[in-house]
Amino acid sequence: MVKFFASRKGIFLTFIAVLMVTLLLLYASTQYEVSYKDTVPTETLRITGLNNFISDFEETYLERALFASSHRALAALINATPDGASGSNVQDIHKEFEAAVINATINDGTILLPSMENHTLSIWIQRLSNFSRDNLRVDLFFNITDVNISQDESTGPWLLNVSINLDYRANSSDTTWERTNVTIRTTFDIFGFEDPYLKFKTDNQINRTIQRFNFTGENYLPENVTDLITSKNFIYDKRAPSFLGRFQTFNDPDSRSSCCGIFSLVSSIQEPPATLSYTDSDRTYADFTYLDDFCFSNQLYTVNDVSGAMGIGSFYLDEYFVDKVFGLAPDATQEANSPDEGDTCGS
Repeated sequence: MVKFFASRKGIFLTFIAVLMVTLLLLYASTQYEVSYKDTVPTETLRITGLNNFISDFEETYLERALFASSHRALAALINATPDGASGSNVQDIHKEFEAAVINATINDGTILLPSMENHTLSIWIQRLSNFSRDNLRVDLFFNITDVNISQDESTGPWLLNVSINLDYRANSSDTTWERTNVTIRTTFDIFGFEDPYLKFKTDNQINRTIQRFNFTGENYLPENVTDLITSKNFIYDKRAPSFLGRFQTFNDPDSRSSCCGIFSLVSSIQEPPATLSYTDSDRTYADFTYLDDFCFSNQLYTVNDVSGAMGIGSFYLDEYFVDKVFGLAPDATQEANSPDEGDTCGS
């Protein structure tokens, strides 16, 4: 069963209701034209009604249906059963997102997503097609040719862009509308979704929802680092993987996202011992560097009043995080034992 963060579930249910209302409005707008049948030629009324239907279909219904099905599909992908051997059943987020939105499946159709049943974009358009045929005498035929999900400079780390391309034809008794390569777009934030990387990488032992850490200063103090650890929130960094990149089973230093990277901090006490089972000074405690066993620099540091503190336990940062990410003052850290030269960040 897909687990929604409370606010996400509310958003999804709201848009389902909105889509239902949109269907009624499409019907009402067409019936409004029919009410003038005594003064306007029937053919003109039908053409006007079809024009209104096409306008509402593209400008209102499709965008709302895309928004609702995209939310549902993303949550379903995150909740797809983690594979202990590979870390995730979602190896290519772009391919699997398209399959989830259109077919409610992933992995070339071998894994069904029950939570997407009756909620795919294809089904929402088919519902409109059935409705228009039965109530408006308009036959609607469609073909979704492409689904894309992305993050870039325009979205930054906290938003997602989703777009589709489709062809469609709408027929009435008097006229036909045909459109090809129509692009529909929607944008939404990632807050409230479960983090896919921690979920898959730890085989469901660590589950965190994406929330942005509230920090407005320029340089961190040790107490700010403590707050970030205990809040389990996320911050931006150009060397971290993006939200979409966090579907990958391994994030090495070359899989960074300069526009959209995010990460959270882990600690030896907060997380299950079986998950964080490495020795104290093996690596830096950013989630993606810790679990994928690498550092950006060999020298590791403890943070005063953070490392070893009650409720936190072992905690280390490498030089990159100390200087470039958090901007900690020199007197706020202490050098720890460096890994042997040539190692990736572990002895």
